[in-house]
Amino acid sequence: MAYELNELVEMLKSKGYEIEWNVTRRLGDVEIFANAVAKTKGFRYVSVRREENCRPLIPLERFSVAVARLLGVKGFAVTSNGEDVMCLRVDNGKNVSLEDIPDANEAQPLDFNFDEERESRIAVAIGKLRCPCKQGECRI
Repeated sequence: MAYELNELVEMLKSKGYEIEWNVTRRLGDVEIFANAVAKTKGFRYVSVRREENCRPLIPLERFSVAVARLLGVKGFAVTSNGEDVMCLRVDNGKNVSLEDIPDANEAQPLDFNFDEERESRIAVAIGKLRCPCKQGECRI
């Protein structure tokens, strides 16, 4: 089923999450971002990114998890291209259903080893490949 950014955010709001818009973090000359992050109980739980229309999502799995982890997300990374939606657990990268995201009052942070340097290298390397200006100075 196709989901646009606003539909995904509304689904998260209906589950009781607070929404933080346009979340960014600078890594050297690259800025990573999520269009929205769903928060509950004082922590970030779901990142939501909207990719270009019809961009294949499978090659972006590891990138999506790295960006979510670097933004402090402790639950899920959701990415949509307007036609498809991908929902990944940030602890193991497993592709799951949107229905697997619990209501905000039931959300518990997923436990995983976070290596900031490794996640940064992954996000920046893939981000620079995707950078339209090829200078590596774009928001990814």
